[in-house]
Amino acid sequence: MNEITKDSLNEQYPSIFTDTFRGFEIPDGWLALLAATCKQIQVHIDATPGVPQLEALQVKSKFGLMRFYRQGGDAYCDGVISMSEAVSRTLCELCGNKGTQLKTRGWIIVRCTAHLNVDNF
Repeated sequence: MNEITKDSLNEQYPSIFTDTFRGFEIPDGWLALLAATCKQIQVHIDATPGVPQLEALQVKSKFGLMRFYRQGGDAYCDGVISMSEAVSRTLCELCGNKGTQLKTRGWIIVRCTAHLNVDNF
């Protein structure tokens, strides 16, 4: 499998990440989740006439979750994004392995056991 990077997401989903996109503010551990989310959304939009193209405005980490701010799409896209945001609560934000939400020094983070003591904020 190819390594997923923020640049490769921009290239693979140019209809989602347009000029209005303010940027990625998520850790690398959630990039595979974001890629799967974008794929599910774009396949749905391409196969469903009349659904407005979803455009990302910002993707960031907030309160220990991946948050996906957007315009366009439909209720199906909203559901895919809600599910992805919920799944992000269970994935280490550094590596993407199974993780647990923790509160440390006022921040909510998600870490696997291997990255419990990694301080990157």
